[in-house]
Amino acid sequence: MNILQVMGCTSNQYASMERYLVEKCSFLSRNNSNLFIVYENNPTSENFVEDFQNAGGKIYKAKLKNIYDLKYYRKVYDIIIKNNIDIVHTYFTPTCHYLNIYLTFKGFKNLVRTAANLPISFKKNKKRYSLFTYIYYSIRHRFLSKFVKKIICRSEGVRDEYLRLGISLKKLAAAFGGVDTERYKFSCEARKKIRKSYNIKEDTILIGVFCRLVAVKGIDRLLEFFCELSLHYKEMKLFVAGDGQELENLKKLSNSLKLSDSIHFLGQIEDVSKLYSALDIFCLPSLAEGMSNSLLEAMACELPIIATDIDPNRELVTEGRGGFLISFRNKEEFKDRIENLLDKKIREDMGKYNRLKVASHFSVISRVEKEFKIYNQLLT
Repeated sequence: MNILQVMGCTSNQYASMERYLVEKCSFLSRNNSNLFIVYENNPTSENFVEDFQNAGGKIYKAKLKNIYDLKYYRKVYDIIIKNNIDIVHTYFTPTCHYLNIYLTFKGFKNLVRTAANLPISFKKNKKRYSLFTYIYYSIRHRFLSKFVKKIICRSEGVRDEYLRLGISLKKLAAAFGGVDTERYKFSCEARKKIRKSYNIKEDTILIGVFCRLVAVKGIDRLLEFFCELSLHYKEMKLFVAGDGQELENLKKLSNSLKLSDSIHFLGQIEDVSKLYSALDIFCLPSLAEGMSNSLLEAMACELPIIATDIDPNRELVTEGRGGFLISFRNKEEFKDRIENLLDKKIREDMGKYNRLKVASHFSVISRVEKEFKIYNQLLT
């Protein structure tokens, strides 16, 4: 079996997504199959490229410039023919939608795509559902579903929303999880080293958020809430790791809130697996998620979680046992939950619970096995 996975995105680190691809390539190789990838760029992590190639995979570069970019479509189609591809697995929109339509008209039928996020966009200060929103997205996703045999959902919340939009259950599949629990685990040595490098005392409560810095992640809300919190806890610090179009706006907001001494913007880090160990609490104020890799990573590293109360996060965070789910609309609610986690014993108990939950239900190998099963069902 030859699989071509088309990533409608760039790769600029060696995080859970890349580790999932390496593990998937190794698994396919062990099962007499091959994995090929198309990225929009040449991945910046040499370690990722080396590990992926050593596992037997091959990486191509092709970027869709616009919907009418026939050169891109033809290049991908040539890769399919050259490598005798059995299944094309597209990942991230809108590239995957356009490519799936093109390949369907070219006669290639074994198409699947991953639904990595909720199908209805979550806009700030607007109700999630309105009649117009529902009708528009229902028509749109029913139409797009005709060009694939399976939509692989990253969480039950994603799958359930597709069902509400009228997509047939037969068209939907689920492959949850995706974190390498051997790579992402707590390290006392890493904690001491990282805290020392940033001059952070051991008894200082360090909160962190690691993600793409885009509007949907809601990091501006976290900064505003942290500002209120810092009035009561002067020694508390915040790590923000990642890059994106909101980075400069967030830095300006931090300066306007006079938080420059309390917040560290770490930028893009190739491998954040050790960085989690320096934290005491992990926060994710996203407006929407599919199944957050950063939440899975933080839980695997034995951190308690404070995250937005949305369907996909409810599958990961067990309220009161692994952390707290909040609206991120109420500063007092956020402050109250942080204060609940000032007790080191509570943080440790929640962290151990989260580690066990991820290892039992959301490992990267379980995700790969589910996807391989889906591929086999399509071909048989």
